Amino acid sequence: MCATLFCVKGSCEGREFPLGRRGFVIGRDAALCGLALNSSAISRSHVNIFVAPDGRIVVQDLQSTNGTYLLQPSGERIRLLGDTAVSGGQRIALGQGNDFVFEVRAAAHAQSGGFFQGFKNTAPVRKARAFIAQMPKRSRQYALIGFLIGIPLSYNFQSPILKKALSCMDYMLSLPRILFEALFVFKSPAQRALENFVAGDVVAVLISVCVGCALIGGLVGYYVDQLSRRRR
Repeated sequence: MCATLFCVKGSCEGREFPLGRRGFVIGRDAALCGLALNSSAISRSHVNIFVAPDGRIVVQDLQSTNGTYLLQPSGERIRLLGDTAVSGGQRIALGQGNDFVFEVRAAAHAQSGGFFQGFKNTAPVRKARAFIAQMPKRSRQYALIGFLIGIPLSYNFQSPILKKALSCMDYMLSLPRILFEALFVFKSPAQRALENFVAGDVVAVLISVCVGCALIGGLVGYYVDQLSRRRR
């Protein structure tokens, strides 16, 4: 079973952390924990969450001062002592209040996702998702708007004059083309069509313009967000 821990409320709100048999420790000490929370309500090593060999998701309170609590739909808080098995969808709170709330998410079917699910769980993709989650909401919104604007805008970059102006990018774009061709020594017509589509100028320019517009939009959103905070 694959399981993750999603932060519903707290300083890392919106982030999702994979769980494994080695355990995922949350606490105040960054040297001892996989996730460090800077709060006096959190112990140095507060709680450990792991997937047991039999597939159960276990929450292990590490004798924390302010406790680990299981949140009920009715709003009742049940303090967890020792090892407690929980199921997907249940939420736990760290400390006396509800300042740090996490939701356990079980994904028994995650293995059936094939290549795309495995790619989604790779370390670079997880780090990129965590970085995006830490960005201000306004910055993410502007980045999405910039990406969408880049789709029709890329049409203007298809003219021969502008392609010559982007000749330096042509050299950079030729590197993935060479690597892509090296993967297909004996090419079928379908493989050739796929190669021409992926490495083609139209798609390359489309991706380059959309990514560039998304970066510009993200920077503008970050600046607007910081400016609005200063005015408060």
